Amino acid sequence: MSLDIDTLNALKGARERALIIRDFVWITAQTYGGSPVSFGFCSEIEDVTISLLDVRTGTTLSRSFVGGGALLAIPSIPQSAGLSFQSVKIRLNRSHAQVQNLFLSNNAGNAQCDIYRGVFDADTHLIVAPPTIRLPGKIDSAKQTISKVGGQDYIETTVVSSLRELTKTNPNKKSHATQKAMRADNWRKYEGKKSPVDWGEFVEEAQPAPSNPVSEFFQGVGDFFSGIFG
Repeated sequence: MSLDIDTLNALKGARERALIIRDFVWITAQTYGGSPVSFGFCSEIEDVTISLLDVRTGTTLSRSFVGGGALLAIPSIPQSAGLSFQSVKIRLNRSHAQVQNLFLSNNAGNAQCDIYRGVFDADTHLIVAPPTIRLPGKIDSAKQTISKVGGQDYIETTVVSSLRELTKTNPNKKSHATQKAMRADNWRKYEGKKSPVDWGEFVEEAQPAPSNPVSEFFQGVGDFFSGIFG
């Protein structure tokens, strides 16, 4: 993952001046009517509106993220080269109104979930550059936890990277060996249907015997004399 020049410069000067790191989570779920609906959460104290790159469309958009304790915890996401499958668990505040709206009033199953990280200047408290994408993925599962008295209730959401789609197999695509193991039916090769196909009974059509010019000649002569002396 490449960083922009402003973020690199801020990281280089981190020894001399403090930096503030904030995480951003953008979730696109669906209403129960099938329409898309989006929610933004961040680890900032206040709500923020920032511009960032939408990795799915390649365009820069302005998005609003809810702070104030909505996003409780998010682990470090290692960046690696190549196609590697990742899974992370983030915690959202179960008592937060927007979190309840996401999980109780909408369908968040398999929702798109993109995780960003941004760097803020400690003096101005302004973001130095648009947040960088850490993990484009989907919600795989969500489990709510009710803590004891004095604890913090939360919803632990498992987010898997979009590369997970490359690990899925299509059961309808059968190999020739699989077809042979099922029924040894070469008529159904690679079709992938479970129900047998009725092709009907194969009946070989009777073919006429090949003609022989010599036999036909003597047969004709015999018929001629039979007609004379018969």
